[in-house]
Amino acid sequence: MPWEADELHVDPFTAIGDRLEKNAVREAIERLPDAQQREVLRLIYVDGLPPMEVCKIVRRDKPRVSRIHQAGIETVQKLLLLGSALEKERVELSVGHLSEPSQREVLLALYRDRLDYRSARSEFGVNAKELNELHQAALDALIEGLAPTTS
Repeated sequence: MPWEADELHVDPFTAIGDRLEKNAVREAIERLPDAQQREVLRLIYVDGLPPMEVCKIVRRDKPRVSRIHQAGIETVQKLLLLGSALEKERVELSVGHLSEPSQREVLLALYRDRLDYRSARSEFGVNAKELNELHQAALDALIEGLAPTTS
């Protein structure tokens, strides 16, 4: 029996695009250098757990999980914009144009050397908030530097 036109309401290209997008998000989550952010985002977006269950698993209250989640989302969005620029094999070339040595160093430590936030805090002698600010500023500078310029 041939398919009726209205039975084929799902565009196969949309389904493929959705799968590719989900895979890209999963990969970006796995590249997060902050273990807490990675765990919270994985539990929510990969495992599909509700917020209260996530709070129990990570042993944090809801406001703290919300802050971890928001910081993780901010980084994932930037990682998605950067695509393969921060892959271990490409990161040195990608960060070469950054004018701030501290930004180059933090991105190399987190994405080439694969230091987690705890180790990076120790290496750079900063607290968690300072490392996050440095990391976000470095990602922003990298995004700005890789964006095509308009004349």
